[in-house]
Formats: sequence, C-alpha cells, structure tokens
Amino acid sequence: LTKEALLTQFPDLEDISIPSLWKHVTIECAFSLKRASLYNEERTRRLRYEVVNKWKEIRVDFQKNCVFIDEAGFNTHIIR
Repeated sequence: LTKEALLTQFPDLEDISIPSLWKHVTIECAFSLKRASLYNEERTRRLRYEVVNKWKEIRVDFQKNCVFIDEAGFNTHIIR
C-alpha cells in the first residue's frame, strides 16, 4: 500500500524497491511498526509488581522524579 501510494504521489519516481522504501521510512522518518500480540495478563501483572518492588528497594521516589507515559514506566530498559 505504501509503495503504491508513493508512486501515485510522485509520478516521476519510476520505481523503488521495498527494501529501499523500508530503509527510508525506518531511518529517515523514524517510523517503526510493532506487531500486536496477545499477552499473558497474569504474567504482565507479576512482572510489573516485581519491577516496582525492585525500584522501591533502590528507593526510587515515584512521587517526585518519575513520569509514566502509557506503559513506558514498566519498561526496565529505559530506567536511568
């Protein structure tokens, strides 16, 4: 769909390969796709509980220096 729309909008562009289009969209436009998937609700709650307890152990002050956007607060890879 994206390739066809691009070629329609820019008729002077003769053709573009799917890998080139993907590279441009992901690198130059900072676009990403994530596949939606089912998740185990009980496992997710348990993991969140464990992360919050670890943060409490290291005395993270949730009231003063934390901002949670959606579920980003529970992504342990972005803690500083």
